[in-house]
Amino acid sequence: MTREEVCTKIDKYLSNDSHQPIMVDVAAITELCQLENHYNVGHTFLKASKFVNDGGFLMMDQLKNEVQTQHGVVFLTEISTYLKLQGENELKSQLRALLDIQLEGKMIIITHACQKFMKKFDRRLFDTNRIMFIGASDDANLSKIFFISKHIPLNYDLIETAFAHSLRELPVMLEKHDIKDIFVITELTKGDIPNTLLDIREVSSSHEALVNFYTELMTLNKAFGTEEQWTELLRILQHEDYEWSAIEKNPDLLKMVLSKGTASTQNAFVEWIKFIIKKLHGAKGNEYLTAVIAKSNTVEEYKTWLYDYLLEIDANDGAFQHYYKERKELLSSYEMDSNFIISYCKKVTAKESQALYYLTDNTKIEKETIIKSISRFVAEHSREELEDALKKVYPALADYLSPYNYSQFSEYFDQYKYSKVINTITPRFTELAEQEVSERHFLDLPPRAKVIDKIEKKKSHLYFVDALGVEYLAYIQEQCYKRGLDFSAKIGYCNLPSITSMNKEFVDEFSSCTSIKNLDELKHDGQFDYNYEKVKQPIHLVEELAIIDKVIYRIDSDLQQGSLEQVFIVSDHGSSRMAVIAESENKWEMSEKGQHSGRCCPKSDLDIKPDCAIEENDFYILLNYDRFKGSRKANVEAHGGASLEEVLVPIIEITKRGQAIECKLDNTSKVVTSSFKKIAKIRIYLSKTLDDVSILVDGKYYYSAQLVDGQQYIYDIALPDIKKAGRHTFDVLVGESFVAKGISFEMKKEGANEHKFF
Repeated sequence: MTREEVCTKIDKYLSNDSHQPIMVDVAAITELCQLENHYNVGHTFLKASKFVNDGGFLMMDQLKNEVQTQHGVVFLTEISTYLKLQGENELKSQLRALLDIQLEGKMIIITHACQKFMKKFDRRLFDTNRIMFIGASDDANLSKIFFISKHIPLNYDLIETAFAHSLRELPVMLEKHDIKDIFVITELTKGDIPNTLLDIREVSSSHEALVNFYTELMTLNKAFGTEEQWTELLRILQHEDYEWSAIEKNPDLLKMVLSKGTASTQNAFVEWIKFIIKKLHGAKGNEYLTAVIAKSNTVEEYKTWLYDYLLEIDANDGAFQHYYKERKELLSSYEMDSNFIISYCKKVTAKESQALYYLTDNTKIEKETIIKSISRFVAEHSREELEDALKKVYPALADYLSPYNYSQFSEYFDQYKYSKVINTITPRFTELAEQEVSERHFLDLPPRAKVIDKIEKKKSHLYFVDALGVEYLAYIQEQCYKRGLDFSAKIGYCNLPSITSMNKEFVDEFSSCTSIKNLDELKHDGQFDYNYEKVKQPIHLVEELAIIDKVIYRIDSDLQQGSLEQVFIVSDHGSSRMAVIAESENKWEMSEKGQHSGRCCPKSDLDIKPDCAIEENDFYILLNYDRFKGSRKANVEAHGGASLEEVLVPIIEITKRGQAIECKLDNTSKVVTSSFKKIAKIRIYLSKTLDDVSILVDGKYYYSAQLVDGQQYIYDIALPDIKKAGRHTFDVLVGESFVAKGISFEMKKEGANEHKFF
């Protein structure tokens, strides 16, 4: 019959005097719901779940007693599912018994998909419309029911696949929703209901379900995930729209399915799925990742080994550099987890003097750890070895240490930068600093004001970078080269004392200005752990270089967009790390307290100027690394004094490079020779005729580049100091801008292969 036909007969039953129950079996769930909705207003609906015990079984005697005493009309629902659990005989027996109950009122029993079990009931029940069928069905139920033990942890907030906390909830799912798979949380086993008519699947764990139901996953070890993760994966795979093959292709699609979870939960699950995919397929073409996957049984282990596996390899092992490079590239493509990075940086200290080799510049934490590990490294390695190591692990710091032509102050600043990085004032720097105290060579240079007087300012934009000393010139030069910018710098000395209030007179001379204060603030405020009392090593260098990077980036952007044609970087003063490391206080107590971390002190007629100080602008200014008594110690770096790093300031011009200059080593110079009497020479080709060509070899500048007679683009350069046989690498400069880097030639001693021994 159709639902409409059955409803007509039910209405007729409701209007007559009969008190015998009738039964309607509905094959389709949609029809069942529509039938119940049709009669849900004005009638009593009695659910069989009301009479289910804690074990999930129907208590038929209580149900019968209840319906027998009911007055009016009662619709009894959900009973067929409970009876199917008990088997065919129980289903037939109890349904037939219900039809024989004598009622005070009327009862319509609604069952679902029980037709084939009722067909052999007394034919008169069908003829008198006491049993009616809506639709036809030979299948008791198409849904699969998984009995999941209660000990399996399920995150109900994330699970969308239907689940029941007990058998009591099962009828609602089977009779109200067209659900393919249903999980039932129960301690019952299939053995407890051996005659059941429902399709019961017993699963002792979600992992067991996965490896048995999905052949693609059958090799996965249970240890690779938690029960919660296996259960969630099982839920997703039971969803009709998702197959494992689709998940493998794009695991991030799962975030749409995980919409009920937090972003963190979603990301964690997708991360685990990606780990499972790696365990199934490995990592072709990446030896480091292959080793990590083989070593890992969980996501946490995988993440740990992704960072830590390099620690298993000796730095002298032939495979170390290959693993190092692959690891760095891998981690740079991942979203960094600071907890794992911090843990790794703690573990790497066990490598002692070798720790530097195991670190990268991927993160700020690692960069700081590199700086912290340098002191142990230099205890057993040379400066050359340090710089070679930094070129691999922290190229920016190597750039900071690279040579720059400071003219008469080149050695001073070379030693200053090295002392700053290793956090120790070297004996040689001590000599140079003491010499400067007595000789005051900075006065040989022009004051900044004179340098600025000679430059074109009206059409130029000023970047006023507070506390940018000349120590950063090599670094800025290198960053300009990498960005294709032309760099030129002059050096002058600032007004004394070296404080901002005395050194801003040049700002208004430029037509426009961008003021950068965060470098100075960093040196003053001791941000983060950048405080000498907390961390002795100069980890603030990481942030110093980052600030400079941002400045150069902004300048590059301005120049490339055409909004500016010429930019100058000028500073008010420099700063000194040595004044902090020295931890020295002047033995003289002045009538006025020291200012600016004790680097200067207001002049007083009652005081005698110390020998280590210079007098200027009514201040006594220290030339050495003392502090006037009574002043506050500097946290990071200090300024106000008259050391070279405090008083010398750069005036840097940066412009957009025009036509690119091609540079090559002449074929005749790939191997050059020298002897006691013969000076080595190399020959290079430049695609443009230029006047100011020089090269930088092994940290030394050579300005002897001369055009070869009759040639327009070929230059000869004499190298009188290059004596050592072997490969040498050089950079080419035009003016103060690099145009090519990393060109190499081989040096041989003339006649060395001609010696014969008898």
